[in-house]
Amino acid sequence: MELGPLLIFKELLNLFSPVILFHVFWSTFIGMIIGMLPGLTATMGIALLTGLTFGMEPRMAIIILICVYVGAITGGSRSAILLNIPGTPANAAACLDGYPLAQRGEAGQAIGLAATASFIGTAFGLFCMAFFTPLLGKIALEFHSWEFFWLAIFGIVICGNLTAPTDPLKGWIAGFFGLLISLVGMEGITAYARFSFGFDQMKGGFALIPVLVGVYGIAEVLSGMREVVLPKVRSKVGRIIPRARDLMNHYRHILRSGVIGVIVGAIPGVGEDVASWVSYDFAKRSSKQPEKFGKGSLEGLIAAETGDNACIGGAIIPVLSLAVPGSAPAAVLLAAMWLHGVRPGPLLM
Repeated sequence: MELGPLLIFKELLNLFSPVILFHVFWSTFIGMIIGMLPGLTATMGIALLTGLTFGMEPRMAIIILICVYVGAITGGSRSAILLNIPGTPANAAACLDGYPLAQRGEAGQAIGLAATASFIGTAFGLFCMAFFTPLLGKIALEFHSWEFFWLAIFGIVICGNLTAPTDPLKGWIAGFFGLLISLVGMEGITAYARFSFGFDQMKGGFALIPVLVGVYGIAEVLSGMREVVLPKVRSKVGRIIPRARDLMNHYRHILRSGVIGVIVGAIPGVGEDVASWVSYDFAKRSSKQPEKFGKGSLEGLIAAETGDNACIGGAIIPVLSLAVPGSAPAAVLLAAMWLHGVRPGPLLM
């Protein structure tokens, strides 16, 4: 029983060697740059760096790829806060409160809280990955078609609560419309082309990144064109490093979002974007001031960023225990592990 904790403690000590710290810093920095650029994702970053790590020792290569993974999900909040365009799909929920905070001249505080929440969420997710991988991996394997169906319905219910709390019917209609759009493309089992209308380009469905850039970026451009006089944005950066009491005031949201992120990440094929929205919705439901959400709420920003980063450790859980990816970046990470001779699965446990 002592073998597992002793191995974890030994590897933690090895992480503080100068060589490993150097690789951790530069790979995380590259990941953050990839995440900050709308159109590049954590999946793309891991895929690009996989070729670079081909000749490295497997342990070092996996450390670099996981750091790129974490850096990309963390860095995506920068463009979400400053430009209202999510750097990765996982940071879409951060736009709702991060951008209003930046418009009020609180961009420094928003970025600092987002980075701190990302760090806490990542640490919590990796802690759960280290100690609860066998248990959560078995639970995640129990999710079948019915469970995924109700998960989709739950997502549509969230749409109604987030977009139009006073009239959720509008949000539900938009959610079902989005679900209909997601059906465009090849069917997963028989590869039958759905709703392609004879166009070969439609058989691949709608790519997520162009849709995100269009929905958020073009919407912001059109919103600016509608205004005759553009609103003044305060350029004061303000305090970046958050105070301890600012975090302690929201510890419930941090803990809840961390748990949600790990659980959602452990479900194969769900991913960080779902974890972010579910965490945001739970934070809004439990908040004493839900009317501030979408207008610059620190609670919403902290919950979203904690949830999507905690999902990273959760998404690696089924990779290690079942060789089944919990998200798209985790799928590329799984392929990279195979490339480096690491065979995840029950035998690895």
